[in-house]
Amino acid sequence: MARYTVKWLIREHGLVGVIRKRLVLTTVADPSAPGPADLAKRDFAADRPNKLWMVDI
Repeated sequence: MARYTVKWLIREHGLVGVIRKRLVLTTVADPSAPGPADLAKRDFAADRPNKLWMVDI
């Protein structure tokens, strides 16, 4: 069907699209809280295979 035919049919049958609510953020980070531990010590070079694995979640 053509776009305008679909638009006309939707209007003819009184249908409306879903209006999603705006996302409300309720968590506020505490700037004084300690960050995660740096277990890799920011050294991303491994001297042999499978010594250091990094993951980004």
